[in-house]
Amino acid sequence: MNELLEAQEIALERARHRAAEMAHGFKTPLTALAGDVARLRASNQPELADDIAALARQMRRIVERELARARRGYGDRSSRTALRPAIEAIARTLARTPAGERIDWDIEVEEASAVAIDGDDLNDVLGNLMENAARAARGRVRVRAAAAGERIDLAIADDGPSVDPAAVGVLVARGNRLDESGGSAGLGLAIVAEILYAHDTRPHFAKGDLGGLEVSFSLPAAQ
Repeated sequence: MNELLEAQEIALERARHRAAEMAHGFKTPLTALAGDVARLRASNQPELADDIAALARQMRRIVERELARARRGYGDRSSRTALRPAIEAIARTLARTPAGERIDWDIEVEEASAVAIDGDDLNDVLGNLMENAARAARGRVRVRAAAAGERIDLAIADDGPSVDPAAVGVLVARGNRLDESGGSAGLGLAIVAEILYAHDTRPHFAKGDLGGLEVSFSLPAAQ
């Protein structure tokens, strides 16, 4: 059994390395494509620019899927990541973006809260969801966390316009984005779902008490 667990751990590590190498390999070409799209639009070639942008989104989605598949089924329960510092760091980063600079960040998380999840995975989940909330919000985003036995319940809500929770759930299943045609939410929801599945949970979408979308999920509490 020990040999089996060790072999599984080695296979996981190799898979993550391969996925990271693939993502790194795509990063430069995708950045170059984004520059080409901007130049095409500046030269009044919007149709060609839109076609290239659509291809770049498809490539990025493939990369995100493969990264998520490398994680799926291998939730690292030995990790310990402090929750509030991670949330505050993401909020500070988003505050420097056009979407986040106008947002009042309401963080209701105990200082001692920690989750048993890899720090990069946690940043992927929180970063995508908090960025989506900032893009949709009129002026306020709330992040809550509360202990629930051996898990911690989290919820991210915004005060933006109402979004159909069922439509968001369909997009997650398909790996699509709400903002592909100019909307304001949905970035990275597929990879968020994949990471959460690896930790025995899934995102739940509902209309929140702030008026906009609320995304809730749970994570294993760190011992």
